[in-house]
Parts: sequence; C-alpha cells; structure tokens
Amino acid sequence: MKPKHYLIIVIVFSVLSAGGLSSGRSEEKGAADIKTRSPAVVWSGANSAIEGPAYMRITSDRQWRDLWLRHSGIKPKAHDELHNSPCIPTVDFRRFMVIAVFVGERNCTQGIRVRPAAEDAKLLRVRYSVQFYAHFRKDITRPYGILVLPRVSKTVIVEEMGANDAKGKPIWHKKQEFPPLKKK
Repeated sequence: MKPKHYLIIVIVFSVLSAGGLSSGRSEEKGAADIKTRSPAVVWSGANSAIEGPAYMRITSDRQWRDLWLRHSGIKPKAHDELHNSPCIPTVDFRRFMVIAVFVGERNCTQGIRVRPAAEDAKLLRVRYSVQFYAHFRKDITRPYGILVLPRVSKTVIVEEMGANDAKGKPIWHKKQEFPPLKKK
C-alpha cells in the first residue's frame, strides 16, 4: 500500500473513532432542539488575581477592560493603555459576549476545562470542570476560564461538574444564572 493511501486511511479512522463529524446536536434524551456551541476563544489557567468565586457575563468594552485588568492584578485607574502592559484583548461586543468563571482558591489545579455550551430556544448552558492534579504538598491556585461566545440575549446558566452519580454520569452544580439581556 502506498504511504499516501495509508495516511488517508489513518485520518479517516481517527475522525470516525473520535466521534466522527458532529452534527452540533446534543446526545441527551429529548434534546432534539439543543445545539452545541464551542467558544470562539478560551483563556484558562490556574492563577487569576481574582481571589473569590465569581461568575460574570460581560457585554461591553468598559466591563471587559475592568475585568481583564482585575484578573491581571492591575487596578483599572492605574492602567494606561498606551504605556502599560498587559494589552487588553479586543472583543467585538456587537457579535460576542464574555462569560467569565473564577472558581476561587483550590488546591492543586491546572485551571478549568470548558465543555461545549448547549443552547436551546430559551437558554444557553455553559459547563466546565476544574482540572486537578495529584500532589503531596499544598499548592493553592485560583483557577479561571474566560470564554468568548456568540452574543445571545437569552438566559445563561453556568454549571460546574461535580462527582459522578451511581450510573457514572456527572452531576452538574448550578453556579450562576444570568437573566436574559434587555433589548436596546
């Protein structure tokens, strides 16, 4: 078999074994009208300057600037965008919104893992899990995830994955519910 044909077979097999090409639909029972959405951009890590648990829906440049600087450990009034770092990423808030998840202090984490968001006619459900690692000493971190998602005006629910139930399915804990945005 030619190497070129072998490579094509490996790629096809890899796509099929990884779940194939997704239709963008949820696999849950009764979820015929649920679409999945992946964030356009995700920033995730283990060390935010925001200490306590906080969940935010950001829909304006001013909110975004304040959040990014606070997360970076800089007081917004002390930041001069021309001369100071960090550079604040640009988000087009006419088309996108930011969902920010700050878990608070945890021991031995690498950040959070964001699951594809599930959207139906009434709400958008954002799910994540905290990524722990095994360590014998105390290693306090502040995991976070900052997600840029297509802007929706509907209710947004943020859920954290907990332990599994008796059947091995994850139990999701609601952390925040954002009401629908008001029309301008």
